[in-house]
Amino acid sequence: MDAMSQVHGVQSKCSKGNFYATMEYGYHRVLNLDGIIDKTEHRARRQVWDKAFNGKGEYHDPHVIHQWLAKVDELNGQPINWTLFASLISFDITGHVGFSVDFGGVRAGKKDVHQQYIQSLFKMMADAGQQPWLITLSKRLPLPASSDLVGFENLARRLVAQRLKDTADKEDIIHYFMEDFKSDKPKAFFTHEHLESDSQAILIGAADSSFSPVTYCFRHLMLSPGTIDTLRVELAPLYNCSQKGGFANADLTTSAPFLNAVINETMRLYNPTCTNAAKKTPPEGIVLGGTYIPGDVNMISSIWSYHRSERYFVRPGDWIPERWTSQPELVLDKRAYHPFSYGPFNCVGQRLAMMTIRLVIAYTVWFCDAEFAPGEDGSAVAIIIYKY
Repeated sequence: MDAMSQVHGVQSKCSKGNFYATMEYGYHRVLNLDGIIDKTEHRARRQVWDKAFNGKGEYHDPHVIHQWLAKVDELNGQPINWTLFASLISFDITGHVGFSVDFGGVRAGKKDVHQQYIQSLFKMMADAGQQPWLITLSKRLPLPASSDLVGFENLARRLVAQRLKDTADKEDIIHYFMEDFKSDKPKAFFTHEHLESDSQAILIGAADSSFSPVTYCFRHLMLSPGTIDTLRVELAPLYNCSQKGGFANADLTTSAPFLNAVINETMRLYNPTCTNAAKKTPPEGIVLGGTYIPGDVNMISSIWSYHRSERYFVRPGDWIPERWTSQPELVLDKRAYHPFSYGPFNCVGQRLAMMTIRLVIAYTVWFCDAEFAPGEDGSAVAIIIYKY
């Protein structure tokens, strides 16, 4: 863990790896927040992002959640591909919170072309691995993935144009980007391309960071049905407390330890980011654990490996929420748990992702019963969800 701090900590001399330079947008090849390598530039852009997430405090609009509960009624006990709906819910919430738009995925019950663009982008990144030149090259070739990338850029362009024309005062994330852009002395958003580039980061970061934990949470809740009863007992005093007819994220954050333990344990086993951002050693090199690593070398530290290591967790392959509540002895080193990456370049959308995860689980557990679809055992997340 000391090596982790040396590589990813605030005082680290390492810089972002070359991979992030591929996250360029538009004619002027503007980088989004994730792609910025210069620390000073990154800090200025991150400050606007942090203001966006801290400005309103609570971004919860129950609109998407109510659409999901209505969909449960409409399906009337039909088997549900929970992986699909977890993705739809997360993406629709991101649309509302990020841009005040309704993507309508939950209502339609299927992914639209916008999510196809994102999946294509992630597949391109996964196929390229840590060979950034492959992504740069693929953008310039007439490949299917390239057309999806163009479609994704066009989506960001439309969303920004729509919000710039909207005169209503809306407390969404892009409101704060536009506020900086329109100011006399912008800190980070100097052109339309800056707005459009970071709009893509909103769409990718928040939705992708929340849907996989939501998916796997319900898989394990189905495999351990007693946990649902425990959650309902915990949720009972929080329902209709600060949020009329529902739950408030602030209450779930501070007064639902078992809910958060379920989420923590799920993200330990299936963390959203998989690996920390690749870092490049300083020109003079670096010594980690007595081993010298030359300068300008890209390094990767796997979050998946940390989370599943016996060095840091007892029975690391088992899903045990109690390790975060009543059995703390099962966590040997809390520093090894960092599902949203580590250090100043960690996932800026983690607050929105955690809010989404808490609310989706709380509302669904409170209002619905669930069971595996006939013939399913949890290897595929196909379940039946119905109002109880």
